[in-house]
Amino acid sequence: MSREIHCPMGDGHLEADDDEQLLEKVRAHAAEAHPELTDEQIQQVMAGAHDSH
Repeated sequence: MSREIHCPMGDGHLEADDDEQLLEKVRAHAAEAHPELTDEQIQQVMAGAHDSH
């Protein structure tokens, strides 16, 4: 089962095989779309990750 997260800014849906890969995708998305986010904020976003259906 994979993991997913919806960008809280409303501009993305990210999915990966596990939390480690998902974190990489979240960091890449944040760097491109939300460069103002700190690593702490990115970790808070990751708290919303869940199993995909």
